[in-house]
Amino acid sequence: MSQVAKNLNNVVFVLDLSQPVSLALISENIKSFVSRGVPIRFGVVPLVSPLGQEDAVETQLAQLLWYLTDVAGRGPAMSFLASLQKAANGKRVTPELARRKYEQLAARMPPMDGGELASYDEVQTGVGRHKASASHSRLNRARQYLRRLGVQLAGAQDVVEGESSAPVGSFFMNGAYFPLDDVSLDLTLLNTQRTS
Repeated sequence: MSQVAKNLNNVVFVLDLSQPVSLALISENIKSFVSRGVPIRFGVVPLVSPLGQEDAVETQLAQLLWYLTDVAGRGPAMSFLASLQKAANGKRVTPELARRKYEQLAARMPPMDGGELASYDEVQTGVGRHKASASHSRLNRARQYLRRLGVQLAGAQDVVEGESSAPVGSFFMNGAYFPLDDVSLDLTLLNTQRTS
């Protein structure tokens, strides 16, 4: 593509962050496009569980991602997702794995303005320091946005230990809806590998 002063295309991914394919899409594919300066503006809307199911792993991961992005920036947030993907080893992320990886990242992070990162529990309950409560208002906004788009909330599908029949997600390119299925993911991965 030619150099362009503006991002001409917008792509918004709606992804279940507990799925290893979703983590790979963010930490490898999207990161590759951004690092090469491809004129596409990317957004990620995590699939979250319905109200009252805040302990679902998808919702916990969404809150962690929002918190890390707000407090530490995109780099540490992407690093967190990449470490989750590697540790999950092709299986669905569990709450225990998410907690362990977050606590490892928090232990390595240097103190920021206002001190250390909030604890895992502070991020999940929305109390405590460093914008931990901001992720709770985002949960409600994410649910409203997903309903408005007609996207089914996470947790509506049956999940077997370590596996999920849940769809990976979908994406909107300049407003047009596309489901993310095995065929579109294979094409995305193939195109990224060709251009790398």
